[in-house]
Amino acid sequence: MGYLMRILGALSQLANAVFLFGDQNESISGRAYRAGWVMTAKFIDWLVFWEKDHCYLSHREDVVRAHAWAKKYPI
Repeated sequence: MGYLMRILGALSQLANAVFLFGDQNESISGRAYRAGWVMTAKFIDWLVFWEKDHCYLSHREDVVRAHAWAKKYPI
């Protein structure tokens, strides 16, 4: 399941970058939460019904991943 989730996350980041002209390191779910796209976030949370507060958790994971990457590769 972990591999499948990584693939779906990568596809979400790709779609955010290509179709929504967003950051390539941010998922659509995380962006919906961060940008305040309330209706979009509610729809995504409804689609991903098995994970409560999916968009918030996706945003948090995007931030954690960015911090970990920055810590691993400091300027």
